Amino acid sequence: MKKILLTAALFLACFGGFAQAQEFKDDVKKLVRMTIDTRSMYTAKMGLTYDLEGEEKEKVTKDYDAIVMEYLGAFESYYLSKYTHAEVKEMISFYESPAGKKIIKDKKDLSNNKFPKGKEWDTKLDEINKKY
Repeated sequence: MKKILLTAALFLACFGGFAQAQEFKDDVKKLVRMTIDTRSMYTAKMGLTYDLEGEEKEKVTKDYDAIVMEYLGAFESYYLSKYTHAEVKEMISFYESPAGKKIIKDKKDLSNNKFPKGKEWDTKLDEINKKY
């Protein structure tokens, strides 16, 4: 009887650990989707496949999707290795707040170099690169 109870306890502990690990992975996936502009990835895919048809379009789409999944997976692995589940939950809470939503919106403009100082910075870096 003790063996049955011990086995059941170990099974439940393992199952509970798996469920927690899966919840952590799901939260990390959510965080990555919140912080990375996947709409621009979709737009890029549409541009790549716009003039293609049939099997060729399917092949390009499949290859592109695989690259995107690898890219997003690298971010997920990074978050899983660097942060605790509690920290990821805090980040999600922040990014769901009004201030977090504003940062995400503004981040797109900053990364697309719409911020005036960013353009200035790029120009100066190009000058240095050409100089040396």
